[in-house]
Order: sequence, then structure tokens, then C-alpha cells
Amino acid sequence: MDIGSMNMSRIDGIEWKVVVEQVPYADQKRIWILQIRSNGEVYNANAEKDGHLLMKLFKEGDPMPVPFMILPRMVWEQFVEAMTEIQPPVEKEVVDAELKATRYHLEDMRKLAGLVGSNVRTPLLCSNCGCENCECKND
Repeated sequence: MDIGSMNMSRIDGIEWKVVVEQVPYADQKRIWILQIRSNGEVYNANAEKDGHLLMKLFKEGDPMPVPFMILPRMVWEQFVEAMTEIQPPVEKEVVDAELKATRYHLEDMRKLAGLVGSNVRTPLLCSNCGCENCECKND
């Protein structure tokens, strides 16, 4: 395993690398989690019974370390999808409904505080940016 050419992430002065390899002649992926310390030592991660990582020193010339896990391709694809899942963006309708509810709430609060009357002007807020007297005119 040549770790010199791999991309690595540095966290707290320790470099981490996840290595994924297609198993030859099988529909599986082998996954290693490696830790490269500042002194150049390479540690291979395996899971203990309680799920915590157990780091074992991997020296040059040692047999190939045991992978962290081996997954069938279909499970691997679902695993990657779950790990990279991004929250969907908030839909405009949801934002508009929240803004409308906020406006009614503010209106009620002004009434309770006595700020609404014949000589008190209640500002209209823009539904795009929330400012008063907006120039965007997209209400």
C-alpha cells in the first residue's frame, strides 16, 4: 500500500486517509482507515466490539493490514449515499409561510404594546429580503 501518493486530511496534526479498493474478481469494496502520525508511523484502524477504533501500527514490510470493512458493491453504494446525504434546500413556500406567520405575530405584538393606532405606521416588509421599503419590488 503506497500511502505517499494519497490525498490525506489533517486533523489535530494527524493525517487521516480512507482507502477504498475494488476487490479483484468480486463485486466488493475493501475499505481501510489509516492514520499517519507526525513521526511517519502508519496505523490501521479496525473496529473493537464496542464500535470504537482500534489503531494498530503498520510497518513497512508487514503483510497487508486487515481492512476496516469489506462491503458488497450494492451496500457500498448505499453507504456512500448515506454518508454524503445533504439536507434538501428549504423550499420557498416554507420560507414564505414562516415570514407570513412572523408578520402576523409582530402585528399582534404591536397591538398588545399599543404601537398600532391612527398615528402609528406599521411598515410593510419585503417577502424577499425582509427589509422595509425594499427596492427589489418582488412582493
